[in-house]
Amino acid sequence: MPSIAHPEDGNGQDGAVIEQFTEMGVIADGHVHPIVERWLQNLDRPMELAAVIVDVGLNR
Repeated sequence: MPSIAHPEDGNGQDGAVIEQFTEMGVIADGHVHPIVERWLQNLDRPMELAAVIVDVGLNR
């Protein structure tokens, strides 16, 4: 499902988003900043959660 109501408006919206991302430093020289790219790649794959549960005996 498109994220915009009128697909023909997409180019103008893309340009506005690219401009804002460039101002924020997310995009530099036409490419996504390497740290942001790595972060997005991590979001794309399943995450593993590891936990260590320690009973310190406070409920006695």
